[in-house]
Amino acid sequence: MIIHFKKPRHWPDAYLYHWNATPWAESPAWPGAKMDPEHGDWYRLELAGQETANLVFNDGAGSQTVDLRWRLAEGWCVEGELWETDPDRLRHFAFPGGKLKALVLSFDDGSEQDRHLIERFDAHGLKGTFHINSGLTEGPGKVHAADIATVYAGHEVSGHSTTHPFLDSLAEERLESEILGDIRALERWVGYPVRGLAYPFGVSHPALERLLPEWGLIYGRLVGDTHDFRLPGNPLLWRPSAHQTQALELSRHFLALAPEEPSLFFVWGHSWEINDHQPNNHWGYIEEFCAMMGHRTDIWYAGAAEVAEYLAAIRAVRFSADGHRVYNPSALPVFLRQGGGIVELAPGKTFDLAP
Repeated sequence: MIIHFKKPRHWPDAYLYHWNATPWAESPAWPGAKMDPEHGDWYRLELAGQETANLVFNDGAGSQTVDLRWRLAEGWCVEGELWETDPDRLRHFAFPGGKLKALVLSFDDGSEQDRHLIERFDAHGLKGTFHINSGLTEGPGKVHAADIATVYAGHEVSGHSTTHPFLDSLAEERLESEILGDIRALERWVGYPVRGLAYPFGVSHPALERLLPEWGLIYGRLVGDTHDFRLPGNPLLWRPSAHQTQALELSRHFLALAPEEPSLFFVWGHSWEINDHQPNNHWGYIEEFCAMMGHRTDIWYAGAAEVAEYLAAIRAVRFSADGHRVYNPSALPVFLRQGGGIVELAPGKTFDLAP
């Protein structure tokens, strides 16, 4: 395994401690092996012969990251996100239309209050992603199955499991009925492929990182807010920016941002939580947020699946060895930042970069 790590700037050095490796290997003494500097704040270390391992990065002086499980032959870690491609490559790209900002609004449970929320979104040109439990749609306070296609028209319908269990407590054989069963039901109701889900209670299952791609799913949303505008290293373990109760404050920072690379504001929540007697979680607060964020020419308003599909497309872009050409093998156009402007690179096309 080749491991690249972007250390926080205040760390003097970067060390890597590992354990529980396969094939088995003895763990080093703390703080682990000192990593080799690459460029800027990037450091590198190779664990020869290892396929997986638990890792923690640290500075050798008391500061460290969270524990991570590494399964990549070569990968990059920055701000706790694991990447299969160098995240610095993203600086070469923009979102569709050449925009550098995107907004995803992700709401769970299929509550009847989604109807009112969608009215606010539609009035301000916003797009929502709504995560629905197909086995609970006939319960009280839920949008019924027969109404889902109509209520959520123009927005993205996404999975949330069939019955909203704690997935980490389930045997692996039950995951298919809870996740894939949910997706199949939703697809029958909405008439288009459902590409992802929000994990119920924000908790995944270790097997899902393997199973979701086999089932054609490209993202899974966790909880555990980042409070920033990063892109996901692994969209199957996607952490949002903020809960709805913190969205308005963070939106001011997002609007003031002058990004030099694609930046994503990802808000999550539940419409049933909105209560006119709660600060930072009433309909006036939601209306203020929507009015502030809506109808802006510099923001791409997208569903979570659209963002995940676009990120997969730009990760698939290939640069020539000499760095003078770029090829788009995906089925989506990608937008390349070049010479102070934007180039739309069509599917299957090659572009000659300025020397």
